[in-house]
Amino acid sequence: MPQNVNPTFVKTPNNGLILISSGSSNAQVTIYTGGVSGSKIIGLIATCSTNTSAAVDVNWGITNGGTFFPLGTGSAPIGAGYLGTIPAVNMMNTANIPGLPLDSNGNPYVLLKSTADTLVVKQASTVITSGQINLTAISGDF
Repeated sequence: MPQNVNPTFVKTPNNGLILISSGSSNAQVTIYTGGVSGSKIIGLIATCSTNTSAAVDVNWGITNGGTFFPLGTGSAPIGAGYLGTIPAVNMMNTANIPGLPLDSNGNPYVLLKSTADTLVVKQASTVITSGQINLTAISGDF
């Protein structure tokens, strides 16, 4: 089989957006479904409203064939991304999730191989009793 020597670039920029609010179940929620030819997730950002009762821990990973493959957990403190003094949280922080591949600029990324792969998030130990957490997956399809 001949080797592909041509670079492949993301062709369609896209974002996945999800809001988890009080009263939400602790189930997995799809934030992004891989494109037909695969997708590249280059960022996963969490913000947490100022009216939550505690910081929110979020598990994230990939599902394929109904099986969840966790990649990491991040914690969004109260007011993250809502207050000027508390920044939004980079859920793909390589200090917390070692082993993620790095692109040519040194930024971590996750590949979804096709529509069979989905990027999912779920509340971890802290269940939201008030307020909300917003997650944005910055991505693109090949």
